[in-house]
Amino acid sequence: MTAPADPVQAQLGDRVYLGTRLANVHFYGDVSDIDTPGATTATMEMIGDDAVVTMDALVGPKGNDGEMAPVVRMQYGSPIDSLQELEELANTLTDTPDDIGKAWWIGNQVYMWDGTGFKIKAMGTAGPAGPVPNISPTIESIPWAEQLQGRKSKITVSGTANNPGWHFEIAAPQGPKGDNATIADALDFDDTLPPTGGQVVTWDATKSKFALHDPNPFATRMYTMPEAAFQSVPLAVGTKIPIGSREIPEQTQEYNLWIQGHLRTNGVDLDFDPFQIGCEVRISEPNTDPKGGILVARGFGNSSQMLHISPHASTPQTPSDAISPDGVYGRFPQGQKRILTVFLYTDGLFGVYNFQPRDAQLAIQVIPV
Repeated sequence: MTAPADPVQAQLGDRVYLGTRLANVHFYGDVSDIDTPGATTATMEMIGDDAVVTMDALVGPKGNDGEMAPVVRMQYGSPIDSLQELEELANTLTDTPDDIGKAWWIGNQVYMWDGTGFKIKAMGTAGPAGPVPNISPTIESIPWAEQLQGRKSKITVSGTANNPGWHFEIAAPQGPKGDNATIADALDFDDTLPPTGGQVVTWDATKSKFALHDPNPFATRMYTMPEAAFQSVPLAVGTKIPIGSREIPEQTQEYNLWIQGHLRTNGVDLDFDPFQIGCEVRISEPNTDPKGGILVARGFGNSSQMLHISPHASTPQTPSDAISPDGVYGRFPQGQKRILTVFLYTDGLFGVYNFQPRDAQLAIQVIPV
């Protein structure tokens, strides 16, 4: 480490540096006339960072008009924020009135272009940042009907300077008429099934969406099972023999079935009721055993051998099975196919049957529930 140099002995008349202090200095002049012999005096008082200098101010005759000072045109918002960028910019500036007077504030100095170069002017020290208000804006759109009655836009200010509230009431102009809505593209519309003529859009609570339904919730649809859908059974042995089936297509609502019809058969029930061969109609899901389907209709044999089929749900084993609009039994879901199967049936232990489809027919009514 190097030892500090010995202090230099000041000589008479030397100017000795004592230190530096940043101060605000105020200058005042003592007014005197020009004929007074020259005697310059000056006083200075300084307390803290504040100093006052007082000196003679000579007042002479009015001189000639000076040149007009250049107009300083501050380039606020300019992206130039460094001396290097300013030097690059100087290559593009001209000595025309379009550029003379342009000034950029960089740091604590202003650089003003005078046509040949930059004049540097010192600026004051930037003060501390002030408080930033916490603004809470709200916006209200004035309805078009109220605008027609004369209601105008306005701003209502509330709160304090640091926490102001600004409520904007905006009389926005009415926009052009929009396109008509496309129902099928709506997010709350169920388009699982294709539309059919006469249907209307209604709310489906089970899907929580709008869907197409028949305008009358009690409207029914009718299908028939023709003679060609039945098959001959010249001889069969057993207690339940299928003789025909057809598909019930998908429906737009849950539904019950009302089935009526007739067919002719003969056979021998090897029990206590000879010639008493009946039939039953069951509904099953596709690709399942139709014998396990839901019983919806039955025809009881008689001596005429003509079976008349009508709605029937219960059996001796399940005597309480019944169909109702709000019940579970015999209620079929929407949007799913079902298979209707007709069986020759006997309550006895054994039977021999002979069936020909001539004149056989079923009428099937779908009743929405």
